[in-house]
Amino acid sequence: MTTWTEDDWHRLHLRVARGETLAPDEQAFYETELRRLHSEESYPGDMAAIRQLYAEIRQMEAEVQQLRERKAKLDAQIAALEMQLSEPTRQMLLVGN
Repeated sequence: MTTWTEDDWHRLHLRVARGETLAPDEQAFYETELRRLHSEESYPGDMAAIRQLYAEIRQMEAEVQQLRERKAKLDAQIAALEMQLSEPTRQMLLVGN
């Protein structure tokens, strides 16, 4: 029976990442160790706090989208008003430059 080390697992992981096929004993060790590593993972902070932050991000993204839409409307209104100005007034205001 082979005694596997953490370094062995890392080498196997690199092979898997490259798309290589592992031998059955390598595959068994790799999957067992992968499950163990996943079970030991811990997440910093409270998951509820993380969910709250994601909710805040989604809200901010919605606000940004609303502001972009408002800006587009205002830009269109400005363009329409600028079209009503005489050429000398436009030049004086540096409109369109």
